[in-house]
Amino acid sequence: MFDGSSLSYEGNLGTTRLLIRIAKAAGVSVEAELGRIGGAEDSGKGDTSRKEDYTDPDQAVEFVRETGIDALAISIGNTHGFYQRKAELDFDLLERIRSTVKVPLVLHGGTGIPDEYFVRAIRLGIS
Repeated sequence: MFDGSSLSYEGNLGTTRLLIRIAKAAGVSVEAELGRIGGAEDSGKGDTSRKEDYTDPDQAVEFVRETGIDALAISIGNTHGFYQRKAELDFDLLERIRSTVKVPLVLHGGTGIPDEYFVRAIRLGIS
């Protein structure tokens, strides 16, 4: 798993491409993250999900095509660590991403997400 979300889009794309070349030569699959999944690593602030950090469906299509990744970790309101308020996932965004991206989608930051949200996310395409 490579998390280049702290990089610019271009930096994430370029670094992921390089890692893909190395990993594929070794027969290793690669999961990469697009969009920013904030949380506990953000100075202990906990839930820091912001809509402007969510995965853009158009960028997701390009990112998958240009990198050749095997799985994509997306940001749809999920955060790392414990939620400070009720978890709210953007299921419409998940549907848009799933309809255009043809690799498995991954949801990071599950602590505190209600079970019914997981069930719905899986039904909508989370692997």
